[in-house]
Amino acid sequence: MPTGKDIQITIRSIIDEARSTARELLNEMESQDLSVERYLMKAKKLARLQRDSDAQK
Repeated sequence: MPTGKDIQITIRSIIDEARSTARELLNEMESQDLSVERYLMKAKKLARLQRDSDAQK
């Protein structure tokens, strides 16, 4: 059974991954000419990390 410390580490790693994904998405949108599908895939990943069910649709 996970302890409080384990849960905090997991939450922190999810937040770190969400931040990293958001930075990557913004950098790619500003500096690269990728397909809309590629941007949407990253945006959906970010929504999933944030548990935003409306944005995942």
